[in-house]
Amino acid sequence: MRRANGTGTITRLSGDRRRPYAVRVPCIDRRGHIQQKYLSYHASAREAQQALDEYNRQAANGIAPPPDKLQTTLADVYALWSARKYAKAGPSSVASYIEND
Repeated sequence: MRRANGTGTITRLSGDRRRPYAVRVPCIDRRGHIQQKYLSYHASAREAQQALDEYNRQAANGIAPPPDKLQTTLADVYALWSARKYAKAGPSSVASYIEND
């Protein structure tokens, strides 16, 4: 079944996997190009379809996270935390945080 443009896609990944069906949604990167970001992995195509439909329902209501925020790494979280923490902390506290990294 075909989906409307911009609503995501379901792909079957190669190899012997427990969850071979991947749900991908479109995302605009920093340069303005559209890329596909992986949302989740599922054991059956039906589960993947339900997950994609639920994500699109939440996105229509404005409660789904934007696709570019789905792939947040620990380094990204640390950078955001340290920017807030270091602004409030004194120089010796910042030095001790950096020293322990």
